[in-house]
Amino acid sequence: LNPDDVETVTVLKDASAPIYGSRAANGVILVTTKKGGGVSQANYNYYNGVQNPTTMPDAIWDPIQYMRLKNQALANQGTQLPNYSDEEIAEYELGMKTDPYTYPSNNWFDIALKNGNIQKHNLSFGGSSETYQYRLSLGYLNRDGIIIGPSDNEKKYSLGFNASLNVSKRLKVGASIDGYYRHYDYPFYGGNFFQYLSRSLPILTDTLADGRYGNSWLRTPGRNNWENPRMIAETGNYRKIVQRFLASVFGEYKLPWDITYNVRFGADKYDGL
Repeated sequence: LNPDDVETVTVLKDASAPIYGSRAANGVILVTTKKGGGVSQANYNYYNGVQNPTTMPDAIWDPIQYMRLKNQALANQGTQLPNYSDEEIAEYELGMKTDPYTYPSNNWFDIALKNGNIQKHNLSFGGSSETYQYRLSLGYLNRDGIIIGPSDNEKKYSLGFNASLNVSKRLKVGASIDGYYRHYDYPFYGGNFFQYLSRSLPILTDTLADGRYGNSWLRTPGRNNWENPRMIAETGNYRKIVQRFLASVFGEYKLPWDITYNVRFGADKYDGL
C-alpha cells in the first residue's frame, strides 16, 4: 500500500484475532484505506528528502597505521612473518607525499558511499454523496541509494481505488483495488556490495590517472583478488521487478431486524519472487 492511502492501522492480538483463521495465531494487522468524502476534490503532495549512512564502523584508513597494526596483530598471535616489511612501510610513507596513485591513503567509506535523494509524489481524487463515494490515488517514488554509481536506485508506481454505490435502501455494492509496480537496481558482482566494502583497505588505489580501476602493488595474504568497490558499484547491476495487486468486489444487503448479509470476492496477484 502507498502510505498516503492509509487511514488507520489496527493490531489485533486478543480473542478477536482467531476469526481470521489459523494464520492469525500471532495476531492480525488491519489496515483501513482512505475513502472519498464530501465535495469532489483533488489533492497533491510532494516530499523530497535525503538518506545517508549514519553509524559506520570505526575503521582505520591511515595506511601506515594499518600496516603496523596488522603486523602487531600477527605478532600477538604468534605469527613469525609480518604482512608488510619495514622497508615496504618506509617506502610507502615516503611515496605518499608524491604519488597518490601508487601509494594511496583511501577512506573507502567516504569514496563508495554518498547521500541518496528521495522524491515522492502523490495525487488523489475523491468525493461522495448520499448514494456513492469514490477515491482514486496515484503515487510515484524515486529513491537513490547510498552507493555511488548508477546501480542503486528504486522506482515505484502505486495505484489505489475504492468506490461504493447505494443501489437501494437495502443494497450496497462496491469495489477496490490497490497495487504497485516497482523495480530497483543494485550492484551485482557475485555477492554483497557491503561485504566487499567492509574488506577494503586504505592501500587499495581508487582509480588511476587514465581512469582505470586501481589495485595495490603490496602483497597482502588472503587478498589475492582485490575487489575495488568503485568497480563493483559502476560495472554491472541487477534489476528486480516486483508487482502486486489486491482487488475485491463486495455486495451488502440489509435484512429485516438489522441483519446485514455481506458477500465479498477478492484476488491477490504477486509477481517478483
